[in-house]
Amino acid sequence: MPLPDVSVRPAVLDDAPRIWEIQRHALIEDIAAAFGGAVPEAARAQIDAMVGADVWRRTIASLPAKSAVVVALRADRVVGYGSLVALPEPVATPDGHGVIHAEISGLDVRGADQRAGHGSRLLAALMDYADTFALPGIVTWAVAGEESRTRFLTSAGFAPLGMKRDLDVAGERLSQVGWYTLLPERSS
Repeated sequence: MPLPDVSVRPAVLDDAPRIWEIQRHALIEDIAAAFGGAVPEAARAQIDAMVGADVWRRTIASLPAKSAVVVALRADRVVGYGSLVALPEPVATPDGHGVIHAEISGLDVRGADQRAGHGSRLLAALMDYADTFALPGIVTWAVAGEESRTRFLTSAGFAPLGMKRDLDVAGERLSQVGWYTLLPERSS
């Protein structure tokens, strides 16, 4: 039986429209989860007004230091993306035993391609970049109560950060919970 043709690679400019398409769909799903399945029309209009593909093009073209954008492929089709950025200031972990240096600012897989290992491959690639960049503490955010993301992060070794943030989505509050992990110390 042949193995599926799946991989992860650094994003290129031509990936920007597909990354935005995946991110847009994920944003709508997050809003629906936060608001009990309904997406307020104003929120949908706010998302539709974003020029996300252009933002991704600019981001990929001029990545800041210690940052990465990767895409998951099924055959030659982009089915997911992940992005890692260094934080401007490190943040202590809740137990005081570690420091968070980077944020996974995006990690989404197209709905039909979820649960096929793409998210895990994207996360592994971002962790490799974090290790290469010497950024051992990583944070990411998940919509409060979003069980699928919570299970994924927990299974990947993330723990609750004990912080939350609220985003304004068309006048409504969308709460996100911080999750963090610490990479093993590098051997010299």
